[in-house]
Amino acid sequence: MPAGIRVFNKVGWAYGFLIDVSYVVDFPNQVEYMLAAVVYVNKDGILNDDKYEYEETGWPFMYELGQTIYQYELQRARKYKPDLSKFKIQYEQRNVKDQRPLIKNIDN
Repeated sequence: MPAGIRVFNKVGWAYGFLIDVSYVVDFPNQVEYMLAAVVYVNKDGILNDDKYEYEETGWPFMYELGQTIYQYELQRARKYKPDLSKFKIQYEQRNVKDQRPLIKNIDN
């Protein structure tokens, strides 16, 4: 994620459905928008068989959708600039010697 951009979102994937509802904030460009998407990627139509096209179809589509909307929002003329100050949060930097697993590496 580029510096200066924050995404507040809720995602889910189950039974061939990919769901993402996001509020995106770009501080340097003073851009904000909400985006919600649901994609169904179950080519064989059988539920609960763990055969879904998340990697080959769903996630690439969601990525391209997000990039397309972001590029549009960067160019869109705005009558009013948003006040994004309440969303600027200073986070602590992770110590490089910290051996705890990253959230993305934890098996839920």
